[in-house]
Amino acid sequence: MHNLAPIRPRRYNPPVGSNFAFEVWRMKVFPRAIRLAPLALMTLLLNGCPPPEPVASVCDCFGKDGARCPSDAGTDDLRTPDGTDADSSGTTDLAETDVDATIDDIHDWMEQKDGGDDTTDLTELPEDMGPPCPGTASCFEKGLCEGKVITWCDGTEWRCSYDLVPGFEWGGELTCDGLDNDCDGQVDEDLPPPPDTCLLEGVCAAAVPACTGGKWDCGYGKITAYQAGSELTCDGLDNDCDGTPDDGLCQAGKPGDQECSGPDAYHVLQNDGNSWGAPKACKAGQSCMGLGICTANEAWQVNEFDTDGQRIPQVARLGSGAEAGAAVVWQSEGQDGGSFGIYYSTYSAEGTEVLAEKKLNLFTKGAQQHPAAVSLGTDAFFAGWESADQDGSGLGLFGRIVFAGGTAGSELVLPATTAVDQKDLALAPLGAVGDVLAVWADNSQGNLRLKGGHISAAGWPWTLEVGVTTQSKDDDTRPAIATVGADAAVVVWERKVGLLTDLYVRRIEGCSAEAWQLGTEIPVSAAVMENESKGQLVASQSFVHVAWVEEQAKRICVRRFKLDLSAAGDAVCMPAESGGVQAVALAVLAEDEVAVAWQEGPSLSHKVKLASFAGGTTFGGTILVDLGAMDPDGSLSMAAFAGGKVLVAWARSGIATGLDVWAKFVQM
Repeated sequence: MHNLAPIRPRRYNPPVGSNFAFEVWRMKVFPRAIRLAPLALMTLLLNGCPPPEPVASVCDCFGKDGARCPSDAGTDDLRTPDGTDADSSGTTDLAETDVDATIDDIHDWMEQKDGGDDTTDLTELPEDMGPPCPGTASCFEKGLCEGKVITWCDGTEWRCSYDLVPGFEWGGELTCDGLDNDCDGQVDEDLPPPPDTCLLEGVCAAAVPACTGGKWDCGYGKITAYQAGSELTCDGLDNDCDGTPDDGLCQAGKPGDQECSGPDAYHVLQNDGNSWGAPKACKAGQSCMGLGICTANEAWQVNEFDTDGQRIPQVARLGSGAEAGAAVVWQSEGQDGGSFGIYYSTYSAEGTEVLAEKKLNLFTKGAQQHPAAVSLGTDAFFAGWESADQDGSGLGLFGRIVFAGGTAGSELVLPATTAVDQKDLALAPLGAVGDVLAVWADNSQGNLRLKGGHISAAGWPWTLEVGVTTQSKDDDTRPAIATVGADAAVVVWERKVGLLTDLYVRRIEGCSAEAWQLGTEIPVSAAVMENESKGQLVASQSFVHVAWVEEQAKRICVRRFKLDLSAAGDAVCMPAESGGVQAVALAVLAEDEVAVAWQEGPSLSHKVKLASFAGGTTFGGTILVDLGAMDPDGSLSMAAFAGGKVLVAWARSGIATGLDVWAKFVQM
């Protein structure tokens, strides 16, 4: 930019049809230049007129009648342009800028200035000059202006005219052309790019356009994510700067996503998000499951300590997406120095052990058993269990949160009421990460009733404790709970009525408030003279599915409900082999599809099976998970992962070691 204050030329309003630059020059600039020039220079400019005398010259080139000097004959006159080239200069009078074309105009201007006294104006030069200007003119004279700026003294100050500088740009550069247009000694400095010269959306918003060598360089070369012409990479960015991220890409997913290309192979989505790479084989002992993850396809023993018995496994998913892993929690006999203790281990999405078995219970006297576990939506989980003689009155409920990496929180007593027994703990996540809902059976009022509470991650342990069932005649036991939406839950439980057991469900609103709003108790099944037991339930965004065992009929049943527990279909049952069903587990696969696992068959010949249940009406094909001697009381748990993969855990009887916990990933 300029480093000195510009001297502005005085502007002249030209008549219509005149040449603006020329009119300024002839009417205001050149006359003053003549008045300040030596007389010899004047003689040269006037094409042969003799030097001025004190009186009028014989060759009065400045006569009021406008007569020309002899040497002026045949020149172009710009006062009356007619498009001809009278002086054969090669330029018509419409573009003529010769000095000799202006002699008469100079005379007219000077005569007009002094009142038209018909005196030869050169004789008046001394009296018209006025006082001289101080110093010298200070104009921009670099670049295009070099040798082309006209200066004159306008009475008391110097003036500069740039009208004869082609391409001059006043006040700063405007054109990227490799020239110093504003004559400050710098070329193409501080120029903003003209509209539509550079793309400035998407990743190009970080571009810094620059005028280099008379051309615009938009700076795309310094933007690593820029892709000229069209997008090539599915990355959520507008790489070609047209205002649309990933246009035409990402049709199949995100680059790096995996998908099974066969039972034992997978392929990876390429950078465009549209095409898949060549298949890659899984290792021996693996099958492709879920979202293209090569996963151990054989069952493995979870517990390392295998003296006495390990049973009642509980599975909690850790994390989300293709790489989600799992925690398995179980009770172990004779391992912690007491009768039973609570242990866990964690696994990757491939089935590889991440954390070897670790003890959860800190209190080791008596028995700690019947664990429950729930995912907290991250790499953390919460586990609770029954503990004998720890709270001062029979059975109590305790728990700990386990964070990523295996760091565990303090051991907490869960119910506010510790008198008599609390047992049959069931857990579900609620709302904010770390909050948990719990229900359990309590016999403080003469019969077993269900109570519930909200465990807040911000204020452990209970924020409230409420009655979930209130009838005073029969025993309510073995609950299961699932959250519905952000602040509601559904509960299923067994009610012992005489010699039979019935299943009921209830919706609870306001679970994070101090007073739960209990919905109506609804019978799960219309079956009569039937023991309905081992109820489990899960909830998706649209439906609640309940599964149970009909002991007399020796079959497993599933029924779908709407979220408000209105009916969305009848019970659908599948007969079991002889020996009946000992356990059942559920996991959500899709909005209207669940995985159902169960243990069936006679003693020493149990089977763990798996099937899908979709649309509220149909069981899919049965998958045999394991075959052998299982826990006669039934020990079964399951969690679902993205892409239809599930992890099933159960208790199997060893040849000499009693029961052990086993697990297996299965693709539905």
